[in-house]
Amino acid sequence: ELLAETIDSVRRQSFAEWEVIVVDDGSDEQEWQDIQKFTDERIRILKRTDGQKGPSRCRNLGGAESQGDYILFLDSDDLLATWCLSSRMQKIEESPESDFWVFPVMLFEQTPGDLTVCWNRLEGEHDLERFLRSDPPWHTSSPLWRRDAFNQVGGFNEAVMYGDDSDLHTRALLNKLKYVKNS
Repeated sequence: ELLAETIDSVRRQSFAEWEVIVVDDGSDEQEWQDIQKFTDERIRILKRTDGQKGPSRCRNLGGAESQGDYILFLDSDDLLATWCLSSRMQKIEESPESDFWVFPVMLFEQTPGDLTVCWNRLEGEHDLERFLRSDPPWHTSSPLWRRDAFNQVGGFNEAVMYGDDSDLHTRALLNKLKYVKNS
């Protein structure tokens, strides 16, 4: 049910040039059958048989399979407001030299927008220091990545099960990738 809601939130985007790569992380047979019901040609489903599980592996496989110039990672319980992709693409046009763009992530109870509380605090300039002391200023779905920048830092470290997003973002900052924080 959560995955269907996530995919539907992408389908409702005002920005229509998107693709979704669903990477199966070992669902049971019924879940696999339910996933097959998504018929939009912009949605592709990967069934993994390599045995290696975990979010980092799935994200790397999805990123490698995608065709676009930009990558946004969503977990099965993330939802996008209808204006999310349009707003993010507009910010890319404003700072095209960046390697990734970081956006606030709003918390919600029932539907996006029903709360005005952000998960992340993007103010300040000490992002690397915050990641190193386990106070991440953003998480997995906050950045929109330029594909080549994501590949440049080697993607997610598949050996890291907890804090894999902080590991990725720390490496991006240590490699001095250019980024813009948007509020």
